[in-house]
Amino acid sequence: MGAGVAERAAIFGDVHGNAAPLRDLLAKIKDQYGDVDLYCTGDLIDRGPDSKGVLDLCIQHEVTSLVGNHDQWLHRLAKAGVFETFALHPVMGGKATLESYGCMWTGQALVEKHMAEALPQSHRDYLLGMPIWIRIEVGGVHYRLTHAGLDSPTAAVYTAELDRAREEGKNVPETGEVEYGDELLRLVATVQPDNLLWTGCDLRNPNAFHFPDGSVQVFGHTPVGREPRITKRWIALDTGCGKRGGGSLSAVVLPEGDVVQAP
Repeated sequence: MGAGVAERAAIFGDVHGNAAPLRDLLAKIKDQYGDVDLYCTGDLIDRGPDSKGVLDLCIQHEVTSLVGNHDQWLHRLAKAGVFETFALHPVMGGKATLESYGCMWTGQALVEKHMAEALPQSHRDYLLGMPIWIRIEVGGVHYRLTHAGLDSPTAAVYTAELDRAREEGKNVPETGEVEYGDELLRLVATVQPDNLLWTGCDLRNPNAFHFPDGSVQVFGHTPVGREPRITKRWIALDTGCGKRGGGSLSAVVLPEGDVVQAP
């Protein structure tokens, strides 16, 4: 989904329930760049001590956040009232998210009842409004944001499907390269959204897909070390906030390509 044109935008990666560094990061961005359009590539919650506070900050500062694989269970809870217990797995860290809403694990039924009362309507609305992907334009360059990124092998499968549908005349309109890229992401998000939420790009042997319109992919999900990795065709933002051993929360400011970090 296109999000229009921004004069300047700041995009940050995985927060994982750490409201304090997010507060510091947003303050640094404002101090250095003034009012800019704010985006997050998802994974607002889990592991850290204050997922509720993270959502409060994102709502307060009008951050447009994508849904990440960690956000999915809370999104589904907000939508259908059903708690998925896989969120309690230590790798997920959903117990910390429940506790930030004052909810202890006392069984699925009681958790669902408690969260139905504890989850503010503003949080429900925010969670349900989080897209899987978005395209923005900054400084004449298109940026495509997803949580985990689109890799080349996955893109090849769905590109072939799009082309085959066109050849068979199945209501796939002829479009330019920008629109073709949108169609591709829309198809992946509809048929197999896990490819954009869980799979991720291999950054040891980088296989991030190169969109034909020259747009830059921006994603998190895969930790990349102390600094974001910035190339001409993709930007990887997850610098370990909420991971074991600690890490920082990182943002890239566009069109400059500057990096802002907290702490």
